[in-house]
Amino acid sequence: MLCLIHRMIDMNRNCTRTPRCLALFMTMLLFLADLTYACPMGRLFHVKHVAPCEKDCIYVHILADGITAEFISRPQTLSQLVAVSRFALTPVAFQDQQSLIPLRPQRLVDSRAGLLPGCRYGQLQRGIQQGLRLGDQVPILLNQWLGGTLQILTLKDQTAFGVYDVHSLMLIDP
Repeated sequence: MLCLIHRMIDMNRNCTRTPRCLALFMTMLLFLADLTYACPMGRLFHVKHVAPCEKDCIYVHILADGITAEFISRPQTLSQLVAVSRFALTPVAFQDQQSLIPLRPQRLVDSRAGLLPGCRYGQLQRGIQQGLRLGDQVPILLNQWLGGTLQILTLKDQTAFGVYDVHSLMLIDP
């Protein structure tokens, strides 16, 4: 890899082989870039209760809603991880995937990253009273040009908490 870097610097100095230097640089980026993954929905769980765990414990990261947790398979030494019993977890699974609700894109109130790669979590100012249900997919607006789909994980009367995959975001027309 160092050989490629030195070659690229030499080509850049000569300035006669710019397309070749650019191609070499792009190849280097491809080899150095980390692989990106889509949001693994199979690692999201609802926590029934958080009690001191004595046996059969796993470490999870509890999200902002206090009910949903991410299961982290890689060993990490983070203070955010909590030990819970396997029996206190139920997988987030929606048997009948809801189709996209025909609403105007909703702006997220709060958007944060979790520990799972590719997953971001957000809150909407809509909830049960507005007719949302668990598993609904709601079009969201992150800023003026970027939108996506939020999968509802937990609901309250006036708010909904959900997850969206950063790799499925789209540019939208304003």
